[in-house]
Amino acid sequence: MREGDVEFVQVVCEMLVVPAVAAAIVRIDERRLTGVRLERAWPPVSRDAVVFATWQFGILFGCPAMLVWFIRTRRSLWGVAQGLAAAGLLFGAARASALVPEAVIDWLGL
Repeated sequence: MREGDVEFVQVVCEMLVVPAVAAAIVRIDERRLTGVRLERAWPPVSRDAVVFATWQFGILFGCPAMLVWFIRTRRSLWGVAQGLAAAGLLFGAARASALVPEAVIDWLGL
């Protein structure tokens, strides 16, 4: 494989992994919410728009969206901490989606 091919595989992997992780974080957290916190959650259309925008713009949109989600639902410093942790998790998933395909391609000798 040429270098451009590796980069293409990395971009495709990131376009699949990052929105999936963002959607999973929000959906899992949304299922745990109750009462007032659940009322503050994004409506389904807004949630889906965030996942779509994360697909389009990657972590440049996804990481701030995770921070906003947790701050909006928690409205506390604990929500800020959870939002930063979720943004870090999303960033780590993005980095892994770039590094793992390259390592696999090297390992397979392609």
